[in-house]
Amino acid sequence: QLLKWWARSMDVPVPIVSYHLEAVLISENLVAGVGRYSQLLSDVFARLVRRNGVAIRDPLGVSGNIAFANTDAKVASAIRSLRVAADRASAAVCAEEDGDLAGAIKYWQMILPEFPACGFRGPSPR
Repeated sequence: QLLKWWARSMDVPVPIVSYHLEAVLISENLVAGVGRYSQLLSDVFARLVRRNGVAIRDPLGVSGNIAFANTDAKVASAIRSLRVAADRASAAVCAEEDGDLAGAIKYWQMILPEFPACGFRGPSPR
């Protein structure tokens, strides 16, 4: 849902077919286990960049291949947006792992500027 929200919330929405996203998550087993949302989302961005807009076979076998987007121009546009998001997500995860919460939040706000949780500043001092 975060990925779909990201795609729709951009100034120019990222033209990715929603069912394609779901098919990639299912067929490549990207979110099967428990994990941090930050790492999972970063992994999904990176995987989509590596797939480079290639259609995916429907994991349920209902509809054959599922396009990434409906034109070559939209595929190219979406891949450009995904590359930027993947780089920022990777930097956010690295900052988080280094204990730099402010840095991680800065990167996530670049990716999800209107996301409600982006106002989080960490625990209150006691």
